[in-house]
Amino acid sequence: YIPAAVVPAEGGFFEVSGEGYCLKKIRSISGLNLPVISGSGIKEIPDLGQKVKNSRLATALNILNKFDRKDLIAEIDMSSPSKITLFTFSGTRILLGSAEQLEKKAELSAGIALNVPDAEYIDVRYPEFPVYR
Repeated sequence: YIPAAVVPAEGGFFEVSGEGYCLKKIRSISGLNLPVISGSGIKEIPDLGQKVKNSRLATALNILNKFDRKDLIAEIDMSSPSKITLFTFSGTRILLGSAEQLEKKAELSAGIALNVPDAEYIDVRYPEFPVYR
């Protein structure tokens, strides 16, 4: 399995695969080029090789898998599943909203983020009317 993201938990962080398996415990995320999935509610670092059963993590990994350019996303904030927010490595905040129409939202937000890398925010909560500034 290939590391897809990093998840904070008590005592540090763990790398997780796109399929949701705990791959490695890590103490620091500096220098890692993986997105952080925050707000999952996971308290303890799972055993290595264990499939992590957590709906917010599963949704975040699903979102990540919809992006062709995974290197764009620095963080996926799952604190509120109806108000999912992403952050790019260049600091743009992406307002995703709910997990509805993920493919369309991912395609729109990635397209805008690549063309306007210094955007303050990209709002694709209503994909028919994307907004950015």
